[in-house]
Amino acid sequence: MKSEDELLKSATQWKRRKRKYVGTNLGTLINQYVQRSVKPKQRKSSPIVEAWKKVVPPGLEQDCKIQKVKGGIITISVNNVAYLYQFQTSKRDLIVAMQEHCKRIKIQDIKFVLGRN
Repeated sequence: MKSEDELLKSATQWKRRKRKYVGTNLGTLINQYVQRSVKPKQRKSSPIVEAWKKVVPPGLEQDCKIQKVKGGIITISVNNVAYLYQFQTSKRDLIVAMQEHCKRIKIQDIKFVLGRN
């Protein structure tokens, strides 16, 4: 005769299915996630975002954000009038630096607008 513990275990045994763990390559999972969730336009403009992070003067990166990229013109939203003026005075240098970092993408102009980031 079986004990109560054995009876209880055998009564619930059919509910439990043992699943075999199958490992997956992390790189494959990340690639699938990016393909599903990141839009093609965002993947294309990613080098511009990375280049902007390298080009923007230290200390100003938190006060500006790329708003849009269209037709070779990058629109940057700046949240302070003083910084807006500083960006506009160094616009030519920023365009040249961006063109050096993004050689495949034709950057023609950078437009600065006042906004909240």
